[in-house]
Amino acid sequence: MQILKLVIVAIGLLFIFQAEAKADAQVAGSGCSAKNVEVLLTQNQTHLAVGLDDFKVETGRALGRRLDRKSCQIVMPVQVPDGYQVAVAGVNFKGYSQVPNGGMARIEIESFINEVDGFHTDKIFASQYDDNYVSTVNAPYEELRWSACGEKTDIKVKTTMLVQSNNRMDSASVVMNGADPAAKMNFNLSWRKCETKI
Repeated sequence: MQILKLVIVAIGLLFIFQAEAKADAQVAGSGCSAKNVEVLLTQNQTHLAVGLDDFKVETGRALGRRLDRKSCQIVMPVQVPDGYQVAVAGVNFKGYSQVPNGGMARIEIESFINEVDGFHTDKIFASQYDDNYVSTVNAPYEELRWSACGEKTDIKVKTTMLVQSNNRMDSASVVMNGADPAAKMNFNLSWRKCETKI
């Protein structure tokens, strides 16, 4: 029943939002800047696509460090229509990771609705990982954090990547979006009609 409600709401929103556009987002962090981040909202505003250019962490002897950590924070204002609420419901992301024996890496993704904690996930790469990765995570409906009804809402998403090499300081790295320039980190936005209080 909840899935049916979300489908009905999404269909209704098609008539409220008219065009796909670049989001007027604020960007900050050690791993990104406004110059290398592209933020797009789909036509019905059910997906937030974030393109990150050159977002990576690297370690190794040649770089002179065993640990590297970077983050990217994006704040996007959304005008929620009267009678509706919005929540961040999930994320899909991809890239490449190389972790030597004895090393580790981690990607952590957090979301906030007007500074209130929302959807959160992390991905751990253990020793001897050397491959592309694709991850899709969706939050249970009952755990979604909803915005206020019909108000301008700031959706904040923060991505943190960390990589640690071994004692020999072998090369290690994590790259978000990999070598595919068309790949983006996609956040799913769920909408619902406000509950009527009696």
